[in-house]
Amino acid sequence: MAKQRYRLGLKTDQELRSELQARSIPIPFCGCQVWLGRVDRGGYGRVATGAGRGMMPYYAHRLAYEFAKGPMPDGLVTDHLCRVRSCVNPDHLEAVTIVENLRRGAVALGPRWGDGIRKMQAAKTHCPMGHPYSGDNLILHKNRRSCRECVRSKQREWARKKALAKRSAYIIET
Repeated sequence: MAKQRYRLGLKTDQELRSELQARSIPIPFCGCQVWLGRVDRGGYGRVATGAGRGMMPYYAHRLAYEFAKGPMPDGLVTDHLCRVRSCVNPDHLEAVTIVENLRRGAVALGPRWGDGIRKMQAAKTHCPMGHPYSGDNLILHKNRRSCRECVRSKQREWARKKALAKRSAYIIET
């Protein structure tokens, strides 16, 4: 099981399994097991693995995956194949990379998103200010593109504000 659950966790695996069963109901027409307990803003079910100061919130779908299929491999996240975020049916969950999860989610949103977020970003040829992402104007850093002209402009603005603040502080002190 996940290491972080046991750091402060006070509930046993059996208690957590029974809570998963008690707080979810099957939906017959789609096969989803929908979580009825606490749900976060994103629509994902949350389970408290302890009580009081030892309470650690944990994703209900991840807990269901780990009980059914074993620990989640490092670097992977759970993907809802059914696209229902509150589903805790282990048959609807798959361990995938974050990039693959984002790609599947973008494709599920429809044709507006095309083949996903990466292709949409890769199709951009100019920065938001209209400068081209090419030649000497292109900066690549950790798989991200930046516009050299915009970076220089931001640096000049920062230096101007810093100098202005320094002069203001000098005037106030004297």
